[in-house]
Amino acid sequence: MSLRYALRQHQKGLIFNVPAFNIDSTITQIKQLPNFKSKLRALYKRFYKLRNFECTPNLFKVDDNPYTTPDITSDDYVALVKRNFRNVDYNLKRKKFLELPPLSDDELEQRTIATLTFVFNHTVAAENPHAEDNVSTIEDEVRASIDTTESRVISTLLRMDLDCPWKIKYDYKFQWLDQLRQLQNDNTNKKKSKTHDSETLLYITYKQYLTTLMRLNESLGLCL
Repeated sequence: MSLRYALRQHQKGLIFNVPAFNIDSTITQIKQLPNFKSKLRALYKRFYKLRNFECTPNLFKVDDNPYTTPDITSDDYVALVKRNFRNVDYNLKRKKFLELPPLSDDELEQRTIATLTFVFNHTVAAENPHAEDNVSTIEDEVRASIDTTESRVISTLLRMDLDCPWKIKYDYKFQWLDQLRQLQNDNTNKKKSKTHDSETLLYITYKQYLTTLMRLNESLGLCL
């Protein structure tokens, strides 16, 4: 995976966010640690250091409500990182959504390092010769964007996590997938109400989203 070292212009003033650390030397240092647990601890600290980033606010908008931009902060990013490291069993998640066998510690290490590089690339700017052009329309904003592909993915993760209901967000055993199957069976048997339909739709939306995310992980060798 290529690394980008250009600086991202701060969205709230003439300030530049410098990379939080040297990604090459960081990866070398982590690989030299004695065991998987110590490597995970070091990786968590590096993910934490990447909390001070600025996405273009437009990335957090949704098509059906273009006039509302949620206030997603570094605290939301840190909360997501903490849950993924402390509570989420990635192999269980992989089994639940993709029905794939577990990864070894070495494979998880490689994927977590690749994910760190991915998030690092999110915190720096994409090169764009139009970045300093005047912006007066949505098309101009898109043309002048310095957001990377990684920024678009991470902003989607943060937005979906912000909107995620607690019964999905904090269900680390993914029992809500079993509840979805039951709801769909009830719908088949015509035992449904408006509340029932709304809950089913919510579960289906997040199942589709997380399945797509897990497939992206398999394609890029990540563990987002």
